[in-house]
Amino acid sequence: MQKSNLENFKIENTKQKYYDSLAEVEDFRVKYETEVNRFVPGYKEEMLPIIISSLKTISQNGRTIDLGCGPGNLSAEIFKAIHPKEMIWIDDNPAMVEVAKQTANIEGISPIIVNESVESFSADGEFHAVHSSLTFHNIPHTAKELAVKKVFNMLKSGGTFIWTDLIYFEDKEKQKKEVNYRKQYALDRGANPTFVEYSFKKEAENDYPLTIEKTEEMLIKIGFVDIQRIWQSTTFLTVSAKKP
Repeated sequence: MQKSNLENFKIENTKQKYYDSLAEVEDFRVKYETEVNRFVPGYKEEMLPIIISSLKTISQNGRTIDLGCGPGNLSAEIFKAIHPKEMIWIDDNPAMVEVAKQTANIEGISPIIVNESVESFSADGEFHAVHSSLTFHNIPHTAKELAVKKVFNMLKSGGTFIWTDLIYFEDKEKQKKEVNYRKQYALDRGANPTFVEYSFKKEAENDYPLTIEKTEEMLIKIGFVDIQRIWQSTTFLTVSAKKP
């Protein structure tokens, strides 16, 4: 893996080059964990325990899939906590998949790791739980509903989708306030100012978040029931939704 430095790397305004650039940073697993805790308020101390608790109830000793595993840090925590019968990690970025394989090896766990996109992956009716964290905002609005429908189809009857993602507020003042809070939160915790600006520029220009209401409307339209907001922090939301 090419060595780089988080303070100096340059990214371009496309999803693929952005994540390729991140995955090339030296000691990426550790740096990613540091950065995600800077950029997502409550990520480790609030969100992670809630997700693990939810998945333990649903999928312990069952089959689980993690869509958009990235470097596998969160995926590994879930794997170790819920002891799944089988867990598949997928990511569409080859560099991320290689890091995820290293993560699994370091943690001494044996997920099945696949280099594939959410949109193209297919495994109908096979899983007790589907988890995805900070992935679907990368999928254009024109393809997002189809991707969520694929999640619905992946689940067994009674299975649950745990979905954490970036959201936005239609109230422009509230949106601006939450984004500014997140920027300051990241800076106060030592994030590099250049990296902060690049990251928020990518988010503003190249991401496709939904509002809370549109997230729930989409889930209902597809056929999910018992939709619950189980965690929210600034412009991030985790929902739980069941397949009847």
